[in-house]
Amino acid sequence: MATSELQAQVQDLLDANSQYAVQHVEPPNIPTMQHFHGRGTATAVITCVDPRSVPESFFNCVQQPGFTGIRVAGAIAKMALSSLVILQHLIGLKRIVLVKHTDCGAKYITREGFQETFHAHEEITKSIDIIPVSDGDFASAVRKEVAWLKSLPYWSEDVVIVGMVYSIETGKVELVDE
Repeated sequence: MATSELQAQVQDLLDANSQYAVQHVEPPNIPTMQHFHGRGTATAVITCVDPRSVPESFFNCVQQPGFTGIRVAGAIAKMALSSLVILQHLIGLKRIVLVKHTDCGAKYITREGFQETFHAHEEITKSIDIIPVSDGDFASAVRKEVAWLKSLPYWSEDVVIVGMVYSIETGKVELVDE
């Protein structure tokens, strides 16, 4: 595809970015964040890739230094681990928040449907095993993920690790008790 054809495919994104760039305020670089905000001040929020589940929106934290949304299918902690340890190394974490959401697409995945979509790619069809299909008990799934995160030796003792469920229907987030 020629450059002009590629640009036509993403022109809406380029236009939106032009509007954004007019108001953009350069965030601090990593050494500045470490110096002025201190290590251990970052919040990492693990959420699903579902376009309805955007932590910067439902926590009202757009462009907040130290707030990082990590989006992986099903909000699976193991899939977010490399991002978490890099954040811990660079700026230090204060909080890790795992948020699953209602009406998650993972509950609609079947092995048969997945294999039908990717029938020519066996290595992909095997990956379905890492996406736990929820029966709708999101709080229980959150508890399991949070327990796994807490069992890891990578975090400072003062890192708070919690789980929540975001309601797609109401926009509200509820803390899941341990």
